[in-house]
Amino acid sequence: MLTPPHLTRLWSPSQLIIKDFSGAISVGNRLSGGFKFDERAASGYFEAEVVRVDHARKMIGVKFTWLSPDGQAMLERNNQILPEEAPLQVRALIVNLMHSTINWSLSGLLADQFFTELPPGQQVRGLIRIAKSIQAGLFNATVIRVNMERHTLALRFGALPPDTFALLEAAMKKSG
Repeated sequence: MLTPPHLTRLWSPSQLIIKDFSGAISVGNRLSGGFKFDERAASGYFEAEVVRVDHARKMIGVKFTWLSPDGQAMLERNNQILPEEAPLQVRALIVNLMHSTINWSLSGLLADQFFTELPPGQQVRGLIRIAKSIQAGLFNATVIRVNMERHTLALRFGALPPDTFALLEAAMKKSG
């Protein structure tokens, strides 16, 4: 994965708080990602706006601006009122942040809102998803460079799986 997943018990169907977040992020930045509950394979997707940043405590608060229908149903189903004596039994949510692309082709991509230093040549795995869609494909890539001033990441794809290649090809045809 490009960045490690975040585990949080501080969530609701409209927002979440991510702890142990490092990076030069500001209120108003937009994020997208996927989430799931630890014992379930089903995932939901989101787009969100950063509404609070506490760099000293390495925490950010985000408000969802879009949720995939299955993700919204999953959060609402698991948003139960718990007895006062068991406040820590809120189900943990695994959150994987995604990065928007500034530019992409069948050979690689330039990702935006990237806040983690990675050395050139490092191998990474990732997931490509078309915005506001649940269609996704996996990829392996090599880090070309990280620009910490612009918060961008340049990647060169390895051999793309057929379903990922087809997803990108369809996106090219749709945008062309």
